[in-house]
Amino acid sequence: MGEGMVDISGGVSEKFNLKAPETRELLENGVFWKQMKMNLKNGYLIGCANSQKTEDGKQEEGTGPNGITFNHAYGLLKAEDVSSTDQLQLIYIRNPWGPGPGEWNGRFCDEDEAWDDQLKLRDNLGYSFKNDGNWWMDYKDWKANYNKVYVCKIFPSTWSQYSIHGEWKGITHGGPYPALADRDEEAKDSKVHLDTNDKWFNNPQYRLSVTKKTQVIISLMQEDLALSKKAYIPVNFLVVRVKSKRDRLWEVDRDDIEYEAATGLQRFKQREITCTLWLNPTYNNKPVHYIIIPNIEADPVRQSDERPFFLRLFGSEPVDLVELPRTIEQSFTSKWDRMTAGGRRTLDNGRENQFWCRNPQYFLNMTKPSHLKIILRKKKGKRV
Repeated sequence: MGEGMVDISGGVSEKFNLKAPETRELLENGVFWKQMKMNLKNGYLIGCANSQKTEDGKQEEGTGPNGITFNHAYGLLKAEDVSSTDQLQLIYIRNPWGPGPGEWNGRFCDEDEAWDDQLKLRDNLGYSFKNDGNWWMDYKDWKANYNKVYVCKIFPSTWSQYSIHGEWKGITHGGPYPALADRDEEAKDSKVHLDTNDKWFNNPQYRLSVTKKTQVIISLMQEDLALSKKAYIPVNFLVVRVKSKRDRLWEVDRDDIEYEAATGLQRFKQREITCTLWLNPTYNNKPVHYIIIPNIEADPVRQSDERPFFLRLFGSEPVDLVELPRTIEQSFTSKWDRMTAGGRRTLDNGRENQFWCRNPQYFLNMTKPSHLKIILRKKKGKRV
């Protein structure tokens, strides 16, 4: 459903699993209801479905006890707060099939007695009973009978809009980000060291800058299955806060992560993942920028997973989005043996090690200031 709405509108889709813990919290505290009303006010497209699967993973066929067809797309047209003693909240639903199978038969369906308990409610809503496949239902009933919601956001020309064609291929196929270390904790315990990663930082990186508080919607989309003939794979992206606008991001402190797109139940194969967030030009009263790093979740990195992607960004205020230069990688293989294992430079007694010069050495010639990341990895045996 989300893909269909994107293809006909050019917008970006956002998916919600109403059973997921993070969404259930939004449902319980009322934030989800407010978000839906705001989305409708902004002219966004909203669809919902009761997604059910059989034990073997296939889509369930049939209809629930209250008339809602399983795995069928319904349109959500209105969300209204009704002034009454019980704080009634109503949702207006459309079945794109029109009248017939798949229509709600519970509370507030056409001709239901609940309308008699709410005097003048129909007049206030401008609603008349028709055999047209449209109906009202209580928000509580809606939450009990649907479990998936799809929002397609469509933006006016006044918004900043970017669309970038990138790819994970060769050196830019860096794979998922490593387990994150907390550098504050490292400082407390000298035995804890930041474990580096020799591939992730090679993923494409994009620097985003804002000049005022800005709502930003980021979409990471894979090439459509019908065009690529390649099955979708799990993908993800980070939005990381940085102080400098000059350099790529080489390692991540978890405190600097502004957002991670795919978490929990979002880690599955899907064409598009999106996030909506508010970004500020300062953090703790100091200027900041943001780095967006899209990646494939497959680990280990496999050449068969290489593929193009589309990164789209929409901002409520003017923003600056720049693709950072790719890394240049040089790899060398050597060994320590009887003649080249010179040991460390300083011995335990503090004296210079006269055999240290036997270690393998590499001449590095720089023509201009550059940011380097040097990784030493032992191929087998104990870690170094």
